[in-house]
Amino acid sequence: MDGLIRRYGWMIQVNDDGEYIAWYHTIGLSLRGHPELVLAASADPDSAMSALNGIARLACNGADITDAGIIAADFGHERELLKVKQPVHPSWHATPLLRVAAAYLGRIPDAAQVVLADTEGRFPWDTGHSLGLHQPALWEPWPGSGWPERSDHPPRT
Repeated sequence: MDGLIRRYGWMIQVNDDGEYIAWYHTIGLSLRGHPELVLAASADPDSAMSALNGIARLACNGADITDAGIIAADFGHERELLKVKQPVHPSWHATPLLRVAAAYLGRIPDAAQVVLADTEGRFPWDTGHSLGLHQPALWEPWPGSGWPERSDHPPRT
């Protein structure tokens, strides 16, 4: 972990046990003055890591990712619209969400959620959002009932 963070400035932690909605987060951006990035969704791992790496690169190259607006990103044949939604509500700290980052950093870091738009460019907070890809609203208080199960929210097709 140290080697990856020293070499690249951050690393991505993948948390996917196959039962619950997977989540991916950076570790190391907070050492550079940026929030750690979290993507919690049924996205395929390559797309999720590509999105986080792309936004992390923007941050490390001087972009203010907390005010980035909508970001267009290419993932092979797909074009995704992303939005950095900040901050992750502190009540989510009671979950395993940032446990690995907290263990590495010695504290719970500030974090921002990367949110995916549906095929019409609408985000979960927009009227008519129709993405079959479940994304917990990490900017809202944790409901206190565990992590969303994958079977409750089918992946996007």
